[in-house]
Amino acid sequence: DYTLATMLKRAAPFDRDDLSCHDFVSEINYGRTKRVYVVCKDDQVIKESFQRWMIEVGQVDDVMEIKGADHMPMFSKPHDLCNLLLQIADTHSS
Repeated sequence: DYTLATMLKRAAPFDRDDLSCHDFVSEINYGRTKRVYVVCKDDQVIKESFQRWMIEVGQVDDVMEIKGADHMPMFSKPHDLCNLLLQIADTHSS
């Protein structure tokens, strides 16, 4: 598993200057999709301050939080994530 993971990993653009040059959540690309950002409160990969910056520049419609969730909430808090996704679907379906 480790060998496969290291073979498949790709660099991610986590530099704020790099991200500001790209319209990764532009109206053209995602204008019809309601955007909800789930903040993972204990994420050690993407710090909360950076998550908040992505929320600010990403023009999201709603922000939710999962306390105790790390970078992979589907592993660290699967039940909380499932409940939150159900809540998001219920709230934002139209």
